[in-house]
Amino acid sequence: MGIKDGKGERRSGSSVSIFRLYIGRVFSSGRANRVEVRPRASWRLVGVRETGGDFVIGWFVRYCSQPRLAVFFKRPQALSKCRGIHEKEADPYPPMSNDQTPSDKFVFPRWANYLLPLIVVAGAGGGAITPAIVGLGFSAETLNVGYAPEQPVPYSHALHVGELGMDCRYCHTTVEDASFAAIPPTQTCMNCHTGIRSDSPRLEAVFNSNATGEPVPWVKVHDLPDYVYFNHSAHVNKGVSCVSCHGRIDKMVVVHQAEPLSMGWCLDCHREPEKHLRPVDKVTDLGWKPTQEPNETPEAAQLRVGLHQKELLMIHDEAYMTSCSTCHR
Repeated sequence: MGIKDGKGERRSGSSVSIFRLYIGRVFSSGRANRVEVRPRASWRLVGVRETGGDFVIGWFVRYCSQPRLAVFFKRPQALSKCRGIHEKEADPYPPMSNDQTPSDKFVFPRWANYLLPLIVVAGAGGGAITPAIVGLGFSAETLNVGYAPEQPVPYSHALHVGELGMDCRYCHTTVEDASFAAIPPTQTCMNCHTGIRSDSPRLEAVFNSNATGEPVPWVKVHDLPDYVYFNHSAHVNKGVSCVSCHGRIDKMVVVHQAEPLSMGWCLDCHREPEKHLRPVDKVTDLGWKPTQEPNETPEAAQLRVGLHQKELLMIHDEAYMTSCSTCHR
């Protein structure tokens, strides 16, 4: 077999009968990975050197890897002598066993070169998108809005408030005088249901509570963290309607949380309360809208009324309204 140097010129006397190929680490470690030599288009010799002995040293390139040192033996006897193996097989190319499989480094194909920029772009994009995904996924608007727990009694605000016209304060008696809006006691329900639908199975929890004295286990829907101070009376008496925080309760068959009630959401209102203020006597009128003047938009009408109420009720300035101590005491 003729061997050419790196310039492609045939070297005289370099024709050898190749039997085995040894990777050059044999010279440094004393161990070799034996592979069977067969003609392969992927092997490209880039240089050879005669040694005068039983082998020829050559440098070859396989695929796109760095040049490697190889030893081409001229005779099988020289191979056996080098490895200390006395081979009795006459076949110069015996089949290889699994333990003789070479441990060459894996070389990625050329198309893999395009993966690196894609990985870099994906990593950079992921670094920018991940905070947004986490922020939106764990935001109060995502986690809280729409929360509608099952209640022990299927009480419909749409029926009682929307159709029958009951005032919010008939059940939530403390909303104008205390920081919390009281949940109505069983007796408030029995004021009507002693004679109205007194045998309805939907009201069984109310009747059992009235008979045993145990309260109805209502599930709280709007539940602020303990580190937040919120006063219902401070809002209601200054012209903030129930609808601003709770939505159109008068249209809800099942009460659900309509707003996120997050810190940012509260601060938006505290910075511009005029967008939500109304006359105090309209606080529980959930469908109330300010009267529009000619050529005035609904938003402009609300700002006009809200600014008037802000001055009339002496609402604090923005510095006080957005102070940490206002809500965290």
